[in-house]
Parts: sequence; structure tokens; C-alpha cells
Amino acid sequence: DPIPPAISDISAKVVFTPGLILIENFTGRYSQNLVSLTGRIWPGKQEQLRYCLLLQAEQTELNDDLIAVLPVPLAKIVSKLQPKGKINLSANLNKAASDDCSEHRITVDCLGNSVNFELLPYPLKDITGRLMITKNDIQFEGITATAADNMPIISNASTIKINGRIALADNASSSDRFQLSAGDITLMADNLRIKGKSLTGLKANLCYEHPHRNWMTKYLIADCYGGRLAGKFELKQTHEADLEYLLHVGFDNIDLKQFLSDTNSQGAHHNSYTTGKMSGSLSIATAVGESLPRIGRCRLQITNMQVGKLSPLTKLLQLKLTESEQFAFDRMLVDSYIKNNKLFFKHVDLAGKDLAFNGSGSMDLQTLNINLVLFARGHHRLATAQPSVLQS
Repeated sequence: DPIPPAISDISAKVVFTPGLILIENFTGRYSQNLVSLTGRIWPGKQEQLRYCLLLQAEQTELNDDLIAVLPVPLAKIVSKLQPKGKINLSANLNKAASDDCSEHRITVDCLGNSVNFELLPYPLKDITGRLMITKNDIQFEGITATAADNMPIISNASTIKINGRIALADNASSSDRFQLSAGDITLMADNLRIKGKSLTGLKANLCYEHPHRNWMTKYLIADCYGGRLAGKFELKQTHEADLEYLLHVGFDNIDLKQFLSDTNSQGAHHNSYTTGKMSGSLSIATAVGESLPRIGRCRLQITNMQVGKLSPLTKLLQLKLTESEQFAFDRMLVDSYIKNNKLFFKHVDLAGKDLAFNGSGSMDLQTLNINLVLFARGHHRLATAQPSVLQS
């Protein structure tokens, strides 16, 4: 059994009788913070120890000693979260007590805490809100947090909000493993940055599926550069104890100019002539914490596109044509897939009034080097125009 935390400066009024210990008042200090305890204890020699207690503590620092008094499976989960900071604690502790005792419940008010779950390398800070833990469930009420400074996926200006409930499996608190039977959590974030790109107004409803032991959402929506995306997300733990996720999203009407210009790279070249509307779908499967996806699929369509002024070479190849437009292409289609840290372009189609290409190729996701082969094809050419050098 864990050793209880040391309490100092104790002041107490306790009444002892043969079958009952009545704690009328018990106060003391734990780590310079005030704690109090009231309630009843039925010691019993042959019968099981019973108690009905109310433990309260304010501005209490989270540490290993405090975590150690939790039930073993719950303490293991809390330790993995690596919590830091102070909390207000109110615990109704009920073990085989009479009916007039409150149900077993632990209420934790977060006071700007931080967590860093070792299986999810995305630390959070400034956590506020309330956790309520019973024998049957864990409830999240008004939990808000911001991303830690070293969190790569979320902007530190983002506020994340969590509400919901996780149901515990029968006897989960007394078993050696922390097991869930169901879960329903609403997650909201006002501004996320993923790989340098912004999502705003994100909302997702997460459900826990006990038969498959995974978290899944079929309702994930967000705004993205004037457009909208929607999809589903699945998080599961493999037999190798790795956390893996699968993401399917579709997106529509995204402003290409905003998407390309929003970058943290100081050396990024901003082309004010690159505009258009982007739609498509993306599927990714990989392990949590890996910088690159293991496998994926992407389909992309850009319409009303204006990508750069025509180069001198392009103009030379169009001497036989009528007067060219200012921009080379107005539409692009891409069908690609991801495998072994490479993005393979299965089909690329670029089309404009005077130029059109299709082809295929690949891109190394680590070095971002592109190997692309394009072939010219006819598209929207005037009937009287002579073939260009490239088409010949």
C-alpha cells in the first residue's frame, strides 16, 4: 500500500468508541497547504473496514505523493499525464458505508495546470475546469487548455475546450488495468496549426468503441482559409502498444492564395498572382508522434487558378498561337498516394487556355525534392491555330 502523504500542524477533534471513529474536525498542512477531513470510520476486526469521509484541500501541489494515494490503475494513468501545478480537491470517500453517506466521488478543479502525455507528444498548459471521478465514470466539465510552447501541431494562441464523459468498465478501479466501457467527449478548438496550416472553429465528437478499443469521431468539422473541411478520425492502440491514427477528410472551396501565403517560413516566396479555389480529399494513417505518415491518399482539384506569369520559354513555345493569357494555367487535378515517406503523383493534369499538360512523378517528403514528368496535350486551342513547338 502507498504511504500516505505527511500532514503537519494538525488540529483535530476525534471521538473514539468501540465500533466507530467519529472525525468531527481534522485540519493540517500538506506541502504548506491546508487540508481538512471529516466523517466516520467503522474499524471492525473481523468485518471489512468501512468509512464515510470528506477530504478537502485547496491550492494543493500535484506531486508523486498525492498521485500515489489514488487507486493503482488510475494512478498509473495520471502519472503518464505528467501533471504539474496546483488543484482544489474535494473527495467523498465511501467504502461499504451506510445509505446516508454520499456516493464515492472525487472532484478536481484545475488551476492552470499542465500535462504532457507520453503517448501523445502534444503538451498542454493553462488547464482549467473540473474533473469528477466516480466508480463508474470520469466527467469533464468546462475543461479549457492552451498548447504548450513546444507543441508542434497546435498554435500556442489556440484554446482547446473539452466536455464529456468516459464510462469505466466494471471493477476497473479495483483491477490492475484502467479499462473503459464507453466514452462521449466533445472537443473544440478555436485555432489549430497543423504542419504550418491553420484550422479555425474545429469541433469533433469523440466516442469510445469498447469492442475495438479505439476512439472514433465521424463528426469532425472546421473552417480553413475561407473554405470548409469535414471528416472522421480514429485513434487506436496496437498490440505493439503504439498509438495509431487514421484520418479521412474532405475539403471544399479553400482559398489557394491564403493557403499558400500562410507560412512561418521566413524565406517563403510569396506570389501574389497565385490564386484559385481548392477542393479534394485526404486520407492518412500513421503512428502518433511520427513526423511523416506511413500511408495515405490525396485527391486535389484547383479551379479558377492563376499560377504565375508566363515565362519567356513558355511564350516562345506559343509564338504560333493567338495572343496568350497572362497566366499559364487555370485548372489543376492531382491524384496521389503516400507510401514509405514518399508522395507519388499517380496523375497530374494542368490546363489553361493555351497550355495543357498531364503526367506523373513523386516527391520525397523529407527533402521535398520533386521528380515530375509532364507531357503536353491539346486543350481549348483555336481551330485556326498552328501546333506549338511543344505539341509538335
